[in-house]
Amino acid sequence: MDQYKTLFGPVPSRRLGLSLGIDFFSKKICSLACVYCEVGPTVQLTAKPDNFIPAKTILAELEDFFSKGKNTDYLTICGSGEPTLSSELGFLISELKIRYPEKKVAVITNGTLLHLPEVLDRLLEADLIMPSLDAVSEDVFQKINKPDPELNAQIMIESTAHLKSVFNGDVWLEILFIRGYNDHQDEIDKLVNAVKIIKPDRVQLNTLVRPGVLQNIEALSKVELDSIANQFPVDFMPEVITPSNFKTEILTTEQVATTIARRPCSLVDISGMTGSNESALKMLDFFKSKKILKDHDINGQSYYSIFRMTDLSVLKN
Repeated sequence: MDQYKTLFGPVPSRRLGLSLGIDFFSKKICSLACVYCEVGPTVQLTAKPDNFIPAKTILAELEDFFSKGKNTDYLTICGSGEPTLSSELGFLISELKIRYPEKKVAVITNGTLLHLPEVLDRLLEADLIMPSLDAVSEDVFQKINKPDPELNAQIMIESTAHLKSVFNGDVWLEILFIRGYNDHQDEIDKLVNAVKIIKPDRVQLNTLVRPGVLQNIEALSKVELDSIANQFPVDFMPEVITPSNFKTEILTTEQVATTIARRPCSLVDISGMTGSNESALKMLDFFKSKKILKDHDINGQSYYSIFRMTDLSVLKN
């Protein structure tokens, strides 16, 4: 049974193609408590790196994964918490590059800890770092990202710019817009100026596509995101991220359950994982029969998740 504790997918990523997720955390531990987070509420808010799931556990699961002839485009360190909080992040990246040199290693981070020299050092062997920046004004940063008290938006801008100046790989900056939070013109102007300072290789504009922590937050339309994108200089013209419907390899019931336990997925997402719409519906019915499936509604779109990671134990019966 392919029920890994630290791996999920591979799943069709809107930004990375076929992406195998790697997760240091068994619960949501993060330096932010963003209102839009699709993983759910932050259980432990902290800005201090520490030891979490050991890298050797992750490497053992990866060895099993690849021994079965499975494939992926990216090994993507992300998941239930902020990966730069792990003191073993640098060791893991180094081992991934040694053991799987043909694979690209990406780190999806909220960018809040890049000012710490030890965190920056741990990231330097990666191929791609994908930090976020949702706000420049401190009041907006507090409202949308709800950070650990030690953090502020200005530190994030300065440290992300420094990362870009010393990192040999690519830096793709993501800005996620939520209606009524960071979509007013003054904040957009400040974000444009911050991008000029950071000089990322790519800028990607995103919005809410899965249920967030707060139920009343709203996504922007693609037309609105396109309008915002047109306000950036040509050298940093953003890519507006839209859902991809391409299919990945067919995943097992346990793999799908592990994936949607970490982040809600739509029927289209699950159809891509299972090979067909019919298979996806049958799997959802199975999860319902086990009383572990949770439905979400966002802007009229249904998303599905598992109530708790611990609920996956019923699939062994």
